[in-house]
Amino acid sequence: MRIFVSLLVASLFLFSSCEDDEVSAPEIEITEIGYENSGVAYAGDDLHINAAIVAEAKIDFLRLIIHPEGEHDYTAEEADQHESWEVDTTFTTGFSGLKNSILHQHFDVPDHAEEGEYHLHLSVTDMEGNLSAEEANFDVIYDPNHEHNHEH
Repeated sequence: MRIFVSLLVASLFLFSSCEDDEVSAPEIEITEIGYENSGVAYAGDDLHINAAIVAEAKIDFLRLIIHPEGEHDYTAEEADQHESWEVDTTFTTGFSGLKNSILHQHFDVPDHAEEGEYHLHLSVTDMEGNLSAEEANFDVIYDPNHEHNHEH
């Protein structure tokens, strides 16, 4: 009976110490989409994205996906001028191995990008395989009078 009690106590200690060693999934806070967090990107300009990332088990990689949200109705002529714009990119350089980082990126929005609502997915995977993701929406607007007059 003593052996059974000893094994029970040892296993409880082992399981409780394992629980203490667990690391939390990475934390992501999307802090800015569009110039001055306007939530707008202009076709023919760039889209500004900022996010704060904390990964207790250190960042392995980031993945950013941007795609149009829903369906957009265009005439055949308009469809030739406006095409779907999508981004699917993975970042390791400058991020891998860090516990804390800031994603600060500018993505060129082509002149022909389809106007409308777009969806952004940002995911972070840490060195232990934990995954976290955040999502946000923004609008792409075509404005031939828009001037690229902001600094990066």
